[in-house]
Amino acid sequence: MKSFSTLSTLRLFPLSALLLFIFLTACTAPASTGVPTRSLTQPPTSSPTASPPPPSPTLTHTPSRTPTTTPPATRTPAPTATPWPLPETLATAASIEFAGWSPDSRWVAFWAFTQETIDNLPQNDGGPYDMPGALHFYHLASGEMCEYPQIVSFRHPVFAWQDDGCAAVLGDDGVVRVGMPCGDEFASLSELEGLIALGDPSLSPGHTYRAEAIERGYDEETGILSYVTIITEAATGQERSRVAWDIRLELGWFYQTHWVTDDLLLIPETSDRGPLLVTVDGEVTEVVPELFAIGTCSGPLCVTSLHAVVWSEPETDIFHLVLYSWSEAPQSVRLYHSETQEVETLPFVYLWYQDTFSPAGKWLMFLDYNDTSYISSTTWVRAVDPLGSEAIALEDNVRGVAWSPEEGRVAFSTEGGTLWVQTFPEGEPLANWDLNPTQADDVGGGPVGWSPDGTQIAIIIRGYEIVEGTARYHSALHILTP
Repeated sequence: MKSFSTLSTLRLFPLSALLLFIFLTACTAPASTGVPTRSLTQPPTSSPTASPPPPSPTLTHTPSRTPTTTPPATRTPAPTATPWPLPETLATAASIEFAGWSPDSRWVAFWAFTQETIDNLPQNDGGPYDMPGALHFYHLASGEMCEYPQIVSFRHPVFAWQDDGCAAVLGDDGVVRVGMPCGDEFASLSELEGLIALGDPSLSPGHTYRAEAIERGYDEETGILSYVTIITEAATGQERSRVAWDIRLELGWFYQTHWVTDDLLLIPETSDRGPLLVTVDGEVTEVVPELFAIGTCSGPLCVTSLHAVVWSEPETDIFHLVLYSWSEAPQSVRLYHSETQEVETLPFVYLWYQDTFSPAGKWLMFLDYNDTSYISSTTWVRAVDPLGSEAIALEDNVRGVAWSPEEGRVAFSTEGGTLWVQTFPEGEPLANWDLNPTQADDVGGGPVGWSPDGTQIAIIIRGYEIVEGTARYHSALHILTP
């Protein structure tokens, strides 16, 4: 299994017609193939209800069963606990972004950025951009730290750990190289090898097909961007199909599509048809009317505001699709279960603003705002299966969440600066740290990733100060052992 950094979208170079796989030195090219008790409570509204049956005979849903309801529990305030001391800082910089743990949990990789780089970032362009920085490797046992010899801009996909402990890196020269951290040499990969090594999202799960969204034009009067998604054979570059679609300019950075299975692709949003499922042969299913049985409507806050997020069970055709609304009058979140073709309407309207699904797909996360200012909120978690599962309140004003590899523990930080680690869903506290002991308004932090062996958590604490009218940023990387 590879671990990836979660970054913004990268447009990669075209795929060659002839691709040769090479095997490199020590690294192989990728194959194609005593803490106080905390309480948990029940959801703020009623249990999920079923959606009506759809009109389409294919890729349809079945009305869901009506789940039994459980009376809400009373939330009790979390007691005060003496936090554990933070360990020594592993690294500091103006800004740090975590790149991930090695599969053996012995190394971490991260970017470090200078104040000058931050000062020169594009302002308010609303889209992804490259952020040049220094990629570092750190060996936890020996304390060895080294810097990758080339500039590697922060974007996605640009870095991934390999199963054998090597690191694959896409340099700013457009070449993917693989090698051991702090080793003498990183060897170049062919283009397809590089895409596979990086876990490039344009490739289908089995590396059989590649999908690329190409911008076709922009209508200034309507504010609509036009794209065409082209699906090709990954090994040969031969085109299989193409699908044209439009999206609003302010959401243009969502152009990246997502593979659901090895032969099924999701276009998360369009301006006039809602999300689309596309087969490699170009057959299109409109998700809103055909899977969720939501009737068409007119006006800018109907289909045009609906977005889909998918999680697929590896090496199967099973997937779960979440449908939610961007509009000023959002609709209830809906969940589609492909294995039963059933739909649930959930008692939430906002998704968690980081990852909707937990990494292994066991849990869904939601936000419930406590007032109309949209500042105070409660984070809720619900099991994806079975249907009708009750939601559990994690905590108020959560700022960061990281799931353990087995997803039976969760680390999360709160607005007040406390990092909690607890079992889930039982809610038994295991550890806590104060990330902001001075309670400064300009300091915050949170977890960025558990080690694969589940024994350690990487966190980043960020802050800034105003010097002569200019913000000066500082970040610190720590490794915690709960």
